[in-house]
Amino acid sequence: METRFSSRMSRVVTLNMRALVGALAIASLLTPHAAFAARRFWVGGYSGGEWHDTRNWSSLAGSGKAGGASVPTISDVAILHTTNSGNTIRLGKDGAAGGLILSTTFTGALRIGTSSLILGGTGARIGSGYVIVGTGTVLANSGSWTMTGGVFFNTLAGHKMSISGSLIVMGRARFRYSGTLIFNGGVADQRLAFSGSHTATRPDNMTVGKHSFSGIILNNIAGTTSDDLIISGSYLRARTLTITNGNFDLRSEDVPLALSGTLTLANDADATLETDQNITLSGSISTGASARFTMSGGTLKLNGISQNLDVAGDGSSMHTLEIDSNSGAYLTGLALVTSTLTINSSRILAFAANTLYLTGGTITNNGTIRENTGKLVHTGSNIFITNSDYTEDHEVKTGETMYFTVTDTDENINGAAADTLAIDVTLTGGDTEDVTLTETGNATGIFRGSISVTNDTATNNDGTLQTTSDRTATFTFTDAQDAKVISDTAAVTVVAGTSSSNTNSGGGSSRSRGGGGGGGGKAGAAVLAKPTRNQAKPQRRVPVTRRIAKKKLSVAERRAARLQKLKDMKARMDARRAKRLGR
Repeated sequence: METRFSSRMSRVVTLNMRALVGALAIASLLTPHAAFAARRFWVGGYSGGEWHDTRNWSSLAGSGKAGGASVPTISDVAILHTTNSGNTIRLGKDGAAGGLILSTTFTGALRIGTSSLILGGTGARIGSGYVIVGTGTVLANSGSWTMTGGVFFNTLAGHKMSISGSLIVMGRARFRYSGTLIFNGGVADQRLAFSGSHTATRPDNMTVGKHSFSGIILNNIAGTTSDDLIISGSYLRARTLTITNGNFDLRSEDVPLALSGTLTLANDADATLETDQNITLSGSISTGASARFTMSGGTLKLNGISQNLDVAGDGSSMHTLEIDSNSGAYLTGLALVTSTLTINSSRILAFAANTLYLTGGTITNNGTIRENTGKLVHTGSNIFITNSDYTEDHEVKTGETMYFTVTDTDENINGAAADTLAIDVTLTGGDTEDVTLTETGNATGIFRGSISVTNDTATNNDGTLQTTSDRTATFTFTDAQDAKVISDTAAVTVVAGTSSSNTNSGGGSSRSRGGGGGGGGKAGAAVLAKPTRNQAKPQRRVPVTRRIAKKKLSVAERRAARLQKLKDMKARMDARRAKRLGR
């Protein structure tokens, strides 16, 4: 049987083995070997370190080797090794190489400047030194970009770096990039692996293990199950994320995401994002109709200024949604939240004409919900007819008060004040009344109210529930947010004498001798004829007693009555004792 501990240990061993295999692979790639079709070693010394000067390249490794070999092409691997320590290599015009290696002992810098650099399938292996990107528009890499040391950075948001393989940054390497990373694989899954990241405020503030990834675009067209970009690291922070093709996988390695800008999924069935971790978003989110944004766990927190929320893509859902936008969050399409919706204090969630489904979830609203012509669908409503303690009651007698409780958190529209809602109360074949319930606090979602019940002729909507015969009361609540109708019932029992007294006016009485008619005049004294011998003596009339139902008392009222009874008993006993002593 697998225990939690054994499962965790198995995962740790697996991750360690991954790291070991990866490190060995990288070490082998950083060491030049005969597998390369052609190698060009930088020797430098001419034209101020110009990449395109053939005198700066040698076909042989080692110190003191002569230059004069050809400039690297897309079929060659350019190697910057130990003999070039301290050198600066400048790319004066567009260049290409099959691969690029900066050895672990290289201390110089490769400055790409205003030009573009295209790398082939061997990719880049950075063990030390600097790669500095200037105003050049493109850095393209058909392979993977792997760093175990050294520094890579650029400060221009307009730059683009495309990678067909993986981007792996580990150890003491530092990756600080302000442009747009484009993952455009077309054959297999890709990986973005790093030891940590943060949004840079200064490009020269390069703390070890702290990286910045600005804009990220995923456009992996491999399709089916080979188009993932698997994120591996402690926390991915970036400016924007755009997914046009492929699956942006934050779930496999449990990586949280923070974006200071927008999150966009194109209208394509292959554009997906999967996570079970938190996402913090300062910009807007938009998903195309065919895209899928799936959060099986974690919280999507909107903490920007004014943000649009569109997660209407096919099968899209959010686990928990937290609104913390300074100037409001605006629903621009259908949305589904499977667990919890929270609106923080002084924050606004506006629906326009859209629907947010929160069936079975919970709502905590300390701000404001503006539904406009949209609606919030929520199945968490409970309603009861209760007594004064707000405990469910199945019978109410005339002369008593009928109390109502509705628990419905989506009716808590204004989290800064107590809201109200209206209910309908009807008696079968009788009275109909509208009752207003008031929230018990600013953000409780619990609404209570009451109405008096009397033994009187019914008058609709006069603020009192009236009946002269036993009936059934039905309390109906229609949710204004999603039009759902729920109800509760209780028996109403008529108790004589609980309202205005019944007087016999017009018509005979069993206690009056007069016949019908007569009105309300005083009856004369009754005169009985003397019975004859054969007549039975008239029987004395036995008064008819009417059982008056006792008012149902609450627990507190019954307790008070018992205490009063004990006090009265003690007073009588004290009086008797005093009387005996007086004698």
